[in-house]
Amino acid sequence: MFRLRGELGDAMTTATATVSLTAAQNSASEYHGTVRGFLLAAIVTQWGLLGSVVTVFLTLLELEHAGSLSPTPVILLAVTLLAAIYFFGRYSWVKIGGTLADQFDAANAAAARAAEMPAGASVAAEWQAM
Repeated sequence: MFRLRGELGDAMTTATATVSLTAAQNSASEYHGTVRGFLLAAIVTQWGLLGSVVTVFLTLLELEHAGSLSPTPVILLAVTLLAAIYFFGRYSWVKIGGTLADQFDAANAAAARAAEMPAGASVAAEWQAM
């Protein structure tokens, strides 16, 4: 339920609107933009994360080489950073792959279009409405 308020001169007006979504509308993802833009953003994000992890690891090696850190914390932090890289790579593979599959899966696209159309409507009616 949403409340809308507005001022008309000196009087205050309030309107209430109830919005209900079907299960298909509520659970469907809505994508905007191109696949190339999505892939570019994903690559830049991965590049940034890997660059920051490599920077942290090289800083740790520099501190260990200078004698400021013993090898034990460097090894523990290196294992942690490698685990972070692995889990980020796995997460990216699943999420980026899933998003691309949603974009190119013809069955999902047809089901989404069918869920958006009212019962008994035809494709021709959809084009005429536009």
